[in-house]
Amino acid sequence: MRYAVIFETETNNTEALAEEIYRNIDSTEKVYVNLNKTSYIPDADVYFVGFPVRNHSCSLKVIDCIESITEGKIALFATCGMRPTSKYKDKMEDSIRVWVPDSAEYLDMFLCQGRMSEKQKDYFYQKNAGHKSELQEMFIEGEHHPNDDDLDAVAEFAQEIQERIE
Repeated sequence: MRYAVIFETETNNTEALAEEIYRNIDSTEKVYVNLNKTSYIPDADVYFVGFPVRNHSCSLKVIDCIESITEGKIALFATCGMRPTSKYKDKMEDSIRVWVPDSAEYLDMFLCQGRMSEKQKDYFYQKNAGHKSELQEMFIEGEHHPNDDDLDAVAEFAQEIQERIE
């Protein structure tokens, strides 16, 4: 099986997950693609596509990537500044899965918390002025993610995907 780990990152959170996924794929046929540096989408049987969450979705660059995968299997991974509850993950998954072509097979999604840029924090403070202390607490918590537990969990996710398809 040929694997591609493709990602976009803003604060290196998603890149940390991508590196861990790549390390845990048990195959010599694997490639690592940073969409911040190229738009090249290699041919693969299995695609791990990662992104930072933006307004409950992903960037147009990531959407274009997902839409271009017309064959193969797709597993998503993402980082977000919000706490990644199962309800939030389900909402994210629903908003992204619409971009997966019918001819590709959607597998699953991994979501973990990550650091937010100052610009993103300012946006949330403005939008949720009455919840500043709650947001500060969440942002402080996010500074410590992805942590070792997150990296262990995404490694397990990659291994589970590989076991499921082989």
